Parts: sequence; structure tokens; C-alpha cells
Amino acid sequence: MPSKHPLPTEDQIRRDVIARFGVIPCLYQIRDALAQLRGEDVITIAATGSGKTLTFWIPLLYIEDDFIFLITALNILGDQNVKELKAAGFSAINLLPENCTDEVYEKIEKGDFRVIIVSPERLLTDDRLKKILENKKFRARLFNASIDEGHCVSQWGAEFRPEYADLGRLRWIFPDHARLHVVSATMPKRVLMDVKTKLQMKGVNTMIRRSNNRENIYLMVEEMKNLAAGLLDLRRYLALDSGIKPPKFMVFTKSRPDTEWIAQELWNDLPEDKVPKNTLVWFHAGMSSHFEADAIQKLRDGVVWGIIICMDAAGMGLDISDVELIIQWGYVDSLCTLPKYFDDHKRKEKRDSGNSDDEPDDDDEDESMDPSQAPSLVTQPPSQATPDEAHGSKEILKDARCIPFPKSRNKSVAEYEADVMDVYINAGTWAKLSLNTSNPPRKRKMKVQTLTVADFSERDIHLKQSLRDWHLNTLAKRGLEGDDRFGPNYIMSDRVLQRIVKLTHSGKLVNATVLVEQVDWCDVCKYAKEIVALVTSAYPPDPPTVTVEELPVELSTMVSKLPGYRQGK
Repeated sequence: MPSKHPLPTEDQIRRDVIARFGVIPCLYQIRDALAQLRGEDVITIAATGSGKTLTFWIPLLYIEDDFIFLITALNILGDQNVKELKAAGFSAINLLPENCTDEVYEKIEKGDFRVIIVSPERLLTDDRLKKILENKKFRARLFNASIDEGHCVSQWGAEFRPEYADLGRLRWIFPDHARLHVVSATMPKRVLMDVKTKLQMKGVNTMIRRSNNRENIYLMVEEMKNLAAGLLDLRRYLALDSGIKPPKFMVFTKSRPDTEWIAQELWNDLPEDKVPKNTLVWFHAGMSSHFEADAIQKLRDGVVWGIIICMDAAGMGLDISDVELIIQWGYVDSLCTLPKYFDDHKRKEKRDSGNSDDEPDDDDEDESMDPSQAPSLVTQPPSQATPDEAHGSKEILKDARCIPFPKSRNKSVAEYEADVMDVYINAGTWAKLSLNTSNPPRKRKMKVQTLTVADFSERDIHLKQSLRDWHLNTLAKRGLEGDDRFGPNYIMSDRVLQRIVKLTHSGKLVNATVLVEQVDWCDVCKYAKEIVALVTSAYPPDPPTVTVEELPVELSTMVSKLPGYRQGK
């Protein structure tokens, strides 16, 4: 539908955004805003921390006195948005139970607010809002509705918050000219198709898709070594009993009782004479929004060391620049659940612009891929990532470990996501994930002998000790010596070490190529030469054998006359 608003040029948008918001917009943000101003439905998928929120506000510069609805998942995000808009000179209201007075609704109807921030539940069920939406003057000034964290329409719309699945009703509630604008960092093909269906967006006008790979964020799976009930693995990572302030952290749990229990257990680790209990707090959706906002602010200010959070309470879109450690305690059944937590984890040095990314190329929208178009999952160590690879290169990453992506045919969404999680969990430790367009053949695993203590030779023991010494020396070189937080599996896990020893014992690890092909280790290409040198030192090659026939005639005659000599066949 043609827009009633004049369209600015890209250069004009860039100048106006710098003047009003003090940041330089990315090209994808500008094109997103232009699509909205043309009166189109828009879906934007971009990395966490890449400035998707700015796409909500840019149109406000050009729609005169019109206003927008912003549908957000969490109250704390709405409060954060109101604060940002106020700083930029825009009036906004975050509709919460404590401020839903008749006076506020009168101001909304009069158009006193340029941005109305609501939850899907309030937008669809609030009778006073329904009545306001029937006002012709109000309807004429409604520009569009932006849905933040759009994947929640699919992920939460089944049981957790069913109103998300009903947001498609806005097509009949809103006037025809008011379109939908959806943003998210996690929308694989199945989720995207479900969102389009539920929001009646099958004919979406503009799709902007960028890579959600983040150069400064890494996903790591750590196998629990102890019973979960003891929390020993979590305690090892946080090391609170030392009384030394750890890196700023957030721990996500799957239930409210777990949230409270973990926090109370960790309080017992804090030295009472050195650290007060309020340096570690917990909250979930059952807590007041004021308490939640206060806890997040204290985390920003460094007053609180870390927060234990239930998954229903927070994690998406929080603007905290220096969280270094985020832990998901326990198994989650969807890979989409993980990246949304890392909105908190944004580098300080990238916050001088409004997007945390460099200016993209003209074809930036097409630079990322869908899992359905990318049948391999690639794991790569941080040290090997280049800027191009970090932004979603379509080429196979050199020396990367390729793992076949699971097939989705004849599987339910739950079954498929469980298979994807299984691939991720078993992809190896300290792995950076990317997606490829091709699936190179994998070498079949060589069968090796299961070794017991009695089977180990002196050379095996020597090699094992050499690998452990190398591991400690490598940690020291990288400034990680004595780091109990990531444990002994950092750089080389015990499983990798045992695999190397078994291959060597069986006589199969003959060169670096075999090591790369047969060991599931994300750093294998980086350290292959050093490991092969250790193997060669422990298992030096046998000297070449020389037969009598190959000796000169004189020596051959002398050897044949030696006592006990017997002619070989």
C-alpha cells in the first residue's frame, strides 16, 4: 500500500539519524526504515547487538505526528526503550499494570505519545485499548506495529504465552495502512515460516537477513563431571568461595524453583567476612518489575557480581556491555533459545556507533543463510575466524570441522530441534558456529583398541605426559594458566588426548592429515604440527631394515660367514 509519508534518501536518513540519535546507521537499518516508510510489511533478521532497535525509531523522524506500537516480550525492555526515546526527544509510554490509569489512556487517545509499548496480552485483551483503536482519528495516525524478538511468535505462541500466536489478529484490528515490522536474531527457516503464517505475512514485501554470527561471542558445551544436585560444576566455573570478584556473569535456569535454589546455594559459597550476599541476586517473572529493573541496573553498575535468572524473566535485548560469562544451566530443547541471551554481551569498543557493526556492502541483506540451505554445521576456533568469516561467509571455512546438519523430513518441529541440539552439543568444546552451503564427505572413523591401564606401554605413558605438559604450557602462553573457571578441558579436552594416544598406540596416527581427519577437536588444525612432533618424539620411526642382498658383495660375504647366520627366504 502506498505510503502517505514522503520518502527521504539514504543520505538524508544518515544525516538525520546522526543529528538526532548521535550514531551512524548501518545500510541495513536505513533500508529497513525505507521499507517501513513505503508502507510495506518488513521482517529483519540480524545479529544480537547489531542495532535492530534503531530500526523502530528511524521512521519517527519522517512520519510527523503519527505514532507506532512496539510489542515487546518483557517489561524491562519497554522501560529501557522509554529511557532511550526520552533521551532522543520522543515521548513514549510503557503500558504496565501500575500505570494503566484513565489519565494515561486519555493521553494515548489524544496522541501525546509517539511510541506505545505494550505486551501482546495487553494489546489483544485490554478493553480500553480496543475502544481507542476504534477511534477514526486515532486509527488514521497509527503508522505500524513493530514486534521485537519476533521469534517469540513461534517459540512462545504454543503454550507459554499463547497471545503471541494470536498477533495475526492485528490484521483485522488495525487499519489497512498500518503494517507489521518484525525483528529477531534467531529465525531459522521453520521458525520464519511459522511466524509468517501466524502473522498473515506470507506476502511479506521486504525481507532483510544478515548473518547472526558474532565475532566476540562463542558457544561452549561443558559436560557435567558431577551430579547436578551438588552444583559442583557451576561452583567450579564461578569460584565464588575465593572471595575474588569473577567476570560479570548471568546464569539462566529453566524453572523458578531452580533459580531460587541455585542462588541460595551459591550464597553459601560467598565468604561472609568479605562479600555480602547482595552481590549475587536472583529473579524470575514472579518478581516485581521494579525489583528486576533495579537488579539489572546494579549489574550494569558493577554493584552486583552476577544474576541467577529464570528463562521466563529476562535475557533478550538487555543493554549491558561488559557481561563476560553467560551460563545456561541444564539442557534446553531449542538452539534458538541460546543466542537470544547474548544481547547482554556487547563489546564496549563497538558502541561508538549505533549498530556495533561495520558499514555493510550493498548486498548485505543476502549475506547470511538459512539452516535449510546450509546442510553443514561448521565449528571453528576463535583464533581462526577472519572478519569475512565472522560476517557469514558463504565459502567453506578452511580447516573447519564440518558436521552434517540433521534432515528435517517427516519430523515434527520438536523432533527436529532436538536433533539440532544433539549436533550442537556433540560438536566439540569451545566451538564457534557458522553455516555452510556444501557438505564435504567425512572420513570414516578408524577403530582403535580400548586401552586399559595394563595395556599402556612406557611410550604411551610418555606421550600422555608430554601432551599434558604441552597443554599446560599452551595455557600459560595464552595467559590462562591456573584458570579454574574453564577447567582442564580448555584448548584440549581429556577425550581428545585419549583419542590421540589410542591412535598412536594402534600405529594409525602417521601424519598430520590423519590427526585432522580422525580427531574431533576444533583446534586440531592450529596445533597439528606440534602434536605430531610430540607423537614422533614418543614413537620415533623404526630405522630402515637392510637385507644382506642389498649390501656390497664383500660385506655380504662376511655377514654370511658369521656364526648363527641363516639365509632368509
